[in-house]
Amino acid sequence: MSVETFTHNLRCLMRTLRDSLRILRCLIQFQPRTAAYYINQGIDCQQRGELEKARACYERAMRIEPQCVSAYINRGLLFASQGNYPEALADYNHAIYIDPKTAIAYHNRGLVSKMLGNLNAALADYRMAIQIAPDNPVTYNNRANVYAENGQFEKALADYDRALQLDPHYGDAYDNRGYIRAKLGDAEGAAADYSRAKDFTSDSTTTSIQGPISARQS
Repeated sequence: MSVETFTHNLRCLMRTLRDSLRILRCLIQFQPRTAAYYINQGIDCQQRGELEKARACYERAMRIEPQCVSAYINRGLLFASQGNYPEALADYNHAIYIDPKTAIAYHNRGLVSKMLGNLNAALADYRMAIQIAPDNPVTYNNRANVYAENGQFEKALADYDRALQLDPHYGDAYDNRGYIRAKLGDAEGAAADYSRAKDFTSDSTTTSIQGPISARQS
């Protein structure tokens, strides 16, 4: 094959490739965007710290699909992360109105209620979250924190025990239980828990609002 022929064939191939890419871009551009598409775009933005872009994506998903639970849950997470608890509470209220069986909405609303000082509402939400999803150790840990703040140490201890049954590597729960055991006069048990807590990496996200969640999980 001559150099001229090879060059001609290469140019034809490149032209075909450019045409294929142009067609692909057109298909992507005109493909209908679903709520799930914007939810996932929002999650990507949220994880990069682009919160305003994430919020815009979630609100676009709401306009496309007004009953999209994950859009409200994820926007609630954004509001809560910015300390805007009343707006977060409103989003979790709406998510629960859409789907009363969404455990994460109750869990997150419980933590927001605690931040707003409404401990009874927080306990009620954690109770509902546990009824729906009884195997989430974080919910037991967070409900125990509310019991502890209320001075209900025995109930707190029971919930920390359950959290650690579900996740024996839950460092925060060991640390929290150690505090309760010390309050109840069990110095030896407290020391053991504090020691175990050091064996596991403490992850502050385990006691925070949970999410974001994809559209499939809502």
